[in-house]
Amino acid sequence: MEIMPPRKAAMKPDELQRLLDKNDLNQSTGAERLGVNRRTVIRWLQGTTPIRPASAALIRNTLGK
Repeated sequence: MEIMPPRKAAMKPDELQRLLDKNDLNQSTGAERLGVNRRTVIRWLQGTTPIRPASAALIRNTLGK
């Protein structure tokens, strides 16, 4: 079995935080707006879970650039 290297994040946590702040959203309201669980937003912000390209596109399209 081949071990795959970890995927690279398409967005860094600080960019997500900046977009949340720009839209005056906290983790809960940001999650609601994005249609994801609050825990997902927390993991993204902590860097525990990388923000993949599809999620980054959703975030940028929903919250702006």
